[in-house]
Amino acid sequence: MASASATGRLARSRGLACARALGNRTLILSKVIQTYPNVGSRSTQTARSSQAAPTPPARPGRRRSLRRGVFTTCSMAGEGTTNTTSEVRLQYVVLRRDLWRDEGEAFVSWPLGAIVAQGCHAATAALWASRDEVDTKAYCSDDNLDHMHKAVLEVKGEAQLRTLSEKLTKEGIQHKLWVEQPENVATCLATAPLPKSRIYPHVKKLQLCKASVTK
Repeated sequence: MASASATGRLARSRGLACARALGNRTLILSKVIQTYPNVGSRSTQTARSSQAAPTPPARPGRRRSLRRGVFTTCSMAGEGTTNTTSEVRLQYVVLRRDLWRDEGEAFVSWPLGAIVAQGCHAATAALWASRDEVDTKAYCSDDNLDHMHKAVLEVKGEAQLRTLSEKLTKEGIQHKLWVEQPENVATCLATAPLPKSRIYPHVKKLQLCKASVTK
């Protein structure tokens, strides 16, 4: 009987000890939760973090338009009303180099003003002759008046200028070969405004005009 009672007392003491230990752990856990209310399971934290990080919006598409001497960046949607197309309308003006540089023939240097006048004559005539064309109307529109693009090229002399005119005529490129009167001398050529891809293949071998102005 004494052994049984001793065993019972030992069991009760162990039970009390376990209850106290469990109570202490529960108390500690409750204090931790009170101190750090955001503490939760890993799965809950992972789910919350995945919900809190939305996918960033995609950037609007952009493309670049590169052409000789001009670099532009255009929106895919076409921002604004000027030069927003993938290709800018361009007017080419071609001058004779032998008007200001000695090319070995009967050379007579033209004054700078006279050479500029020849280019103006040809460009104006080409615009007027093509005034009913869609590209010319857009080129001369109010929105584009301050954004015109021209490229001034050069050829060696009159023979090369007339050959170029014949080539453009054959390819259906509208242009004006300016023939100065009364001398009846071809001095300059200007194309109607067109997208660069339409004209460039026919003038790509020509050099940019790099005449220098000297006293």
